[in-house]
Amino acid sequence: MTRYLAGARCDGGYLPPLRLGRARDIAHAYQILSGDPSHNPDTEYLRFSDPSSIGELAVIFFEAGRPYRDALQPREDLLRDALKIRNRIAHSSQKCRADFKKVALRHLGRRPGTALPQGYSPGDLLTRRAERHFGKWAKDNGVTVFDAYMDLYNRLALKIVPRAQG
Repeated sequence: MTRYLAGARCDGGYLPPLRLGRARDIAHAYQILSGDPSHNPDTEYLRFSDPSSIGELAVIFFEAGRPYRDALQPREDLLRDALKIRNRIAHSSQKCRADFKKVALRHLGRRPGTALPQGYSPGDLLTRRAERHFGKWAKDNGVTVFDAYMDLYNRLALKIVPRAQG
């Protein structure tokens, strides 16, 4: 998003139409996106973890929020689930545990509030076969939840930054 805002194009020449004009350079784009005129990308990260917030931000800067909104909006639930799995790996707070449990139960096809097997971990979930949420191809090909998420991220990336044709 920063590079697009600064006027960068993909290898194939794609640049989403800007609504408010181009940033002067990458540093200016970081300042605009962070809302902080002293933003330092070497020491501070932009917060792009919530897919709906990314889509809303994209609508401000790009015509119809493209390509972000079109790519992310249909998969927001899975992207939020991925963040909850990541957070459970990184943190052991009660909130992270509860969020992970909800995600795991959905992937396992169990009712909310039922118990997970004792010691069930993000690794257990990510290495099991993806039988839900990722479509028939994942189920039919025995793809793991981890590999299904990797495929999802790859497909979304290609929608946001399309490859050169040819």
